Amino acid sequence: MDMIIKKLKNRRKILEEELPKTNNSYQKLMGELEQTKLRLEKNDGYKKLKNAEKKWQSLEKDLHALREAAAQREVDTNYELFKEEVKYISYIE
Repeated sequence: MDMIIKKLKNRRKILEEELPKTNNSYQKLMGELEQTKLRLEKNDGYKKLKNAEKKWQSLEKDLHALREAAAQREVDTNYELFKEEVKYISYIE
């Protein structure tokens, strides 16, 4: 049991030494990421791409709405079901 506690304490010591290094690396990488994001936001090509993507999403949304409206119109104006039902009822009588 003492051996396990000793190993765990040793592991904890190693991790406590590594934590500041890891945190520093993390902070450095996050800083680089923010700088890269800022450069990207200033890039004209990226701005155009982002605007095109927004327009595309808007058009996709409009297309979906139009397809739903067309499908609903098809249901509203499809009298074949009623026609078949009337034929069936007429045939039974």
